Amino acid sequence: MNRKLVTLSVIIPAYNEEKYIERCLVSLKNQMTDTPFEIIVVNNGSTDATGKISGRYADQVYTIHTKSYVAALNAGAHRASGSILVFTDADTDHPPHWIDRIAQTFRKFPDIVACGGPCYFYDGPYFMKILAGIYAKWGSCLGQILPIGANIAVRKNIYFLSGGFPSHTELQTDRAFALTLRKYGYVAYKKNLSITMSGRRFYSTKKILLEGYQRCINIISLFFTGSTIYKQFDDIRT
Repeated sequence: MNRKLVTLSVIIPAYNEEKYIERCLVSLKNQMTDTPFEIIVVNNGSTDATGKISGRYADQVYTIHTKSYVAALNAGAHRASGSILVFTDADTDHPPHWIDRIAQTFRKFPDIVACGGPCYFYDGPYFMKILAGIYAKWGSCLGQILPIGANIAVRKNIYFLSGGFPSHTELQTDRAFALTLRKYGYVAYKKNLSITMSGRRFYSTKKILLEGYQRCINIISLFFTGSTIYKQFDDIRT
């Protein structure tokens, strides 16, 4: 790839994602777009075949030895060539026009600093799939939705001006980041930028209730104090 032509950099943090990451990377390689983009996988200390699989598809596979979602996100940003940084997760699946629509959004709305869209589940409990749809529809109508780390694109200069993803929390660092971005301009939420992702975190009622509670408390805390109460993900990988 001629790096001088890159306008978008897709950054994927990955820890022990051998079961999911190939689906993610294939969906990115199959994008129908004339917009040049690169794929950067930050191998976050994986002990499985994540790095090997990523090497078949990604333009860069960069390994860090600190097991940290935030550290991986920010490390990828520092390796990126594009003027737009696009963050997504290793268990996501992207429709074929996702990259093109992101590029079009920034061209059509030159004053926005970032954009993102809905995330739906391609597996997991049917109940969670319904909740994701309700959240995407009604939250956006109320203007309260912020893009999440699995589906957010930000201008590179604004990313560095804002300080990147905050290191004070792993859980919902993406929401804290999006709130900070609002200080620099408009953060757009576009329904046509939707992706799907695994609902593997929510396979039990206990997990649904616990994570739902923690995330709701964190959102309230972020809006009022700028910080989260619950800091760490419940690790679902070994």
